[in-house]
Amino acid sequence: KYPREFGRVVEDLSSDAPPNTPKSLYVILNDDNGRYFKSPPKPYGVFWSAEGPGPVNNIAVELWPKFGSVKSRDSEENIDGELTKPGECYDGFACLNYGQTALSMYVN
Repeated sequence: KYPREFGRVVEDLSSDAPPNTPKSLYVILNDDNGRYFKSPPKPYGVFWSAEGPGPVNNIAVELWPKFGSVKSRDSEENIDGELTKPGECYDGFACLNYGQTALSMYVN
């Protein structure tokens, strides 16, 4: 079960910033091949942000419910983003479908 909007084009989260404001480019990636780590991570989307990674981190955290019910998660780490310090990029992990799928999601 994957969000349908995967593969969106670049989105500017700072479109209301003054002209010439420096922006950074961030990407949300997920890796659902936790056993072998041989496949490349899948991009969710690419985002411009003048406020650092915070707005992009929020989008990544909001994606978790789209991957499955909280009831079917076995192990999880930082899926709510509380372990991510201000200014840092998000990194979270969960076992979904009662341990059948491992998924990590992170912002670079």
